[in-house]
Amino acid sequence: MRLLIPSPGAVPKDAVRLAPVKALKTGSRSTPHTAPQPQPAVDLEAAAARLREAMARGAQAEQQARAQEEGDAGQSGAEAAA
Repeated sequence: MRLLIPSPGAVPKDAVRLAPVKALKTGSRSTPHTAPQPQPAVDLEAAAARLREAMARGAQAEQQARAQEEGDAGQSGAEAAA
């Protein structure tokens, strides 16, 4: 018994050619969702000022937390010494 293994690009002689069901879209209407979008207007100076304010608030909160921790540690040490 002999097996016939077609090569990857081979097309049988009796193959039916299928027509596309729908024509492919071409031109400017083919992919409207990929059209370049304008960048949103951003005031860089205002955004930078908001960022600086947020960083300053974060730094202040961190300093307060450290001072609180140091105060707690100092009180614990004082209580242990007494």
